[in-house]
Amino acid sequence: MANFLFVLSHDDNEAASRCFQLAQIAHSKGHKTDIFFINDGVFWANSERDLNVFALFS
Repeated sequence: MANFLFVLSHDDNEAASRCFQLAQIAHSKGHKTDIFFINDGVFWANSERDLNVFALFS
């Protein structure tokens, strides 16, 4: 099986949803799957994050 690395670098619902969906599909097909969080993407790694508060970075 293949190895997949998905990089999430935005605090954006659509980008995060797509990243997690693709990672889940690859994992379900038996591939080794990793997600790397960088820049604003690290906010998705916080399980205690208040999803009603948005980052205001430009």
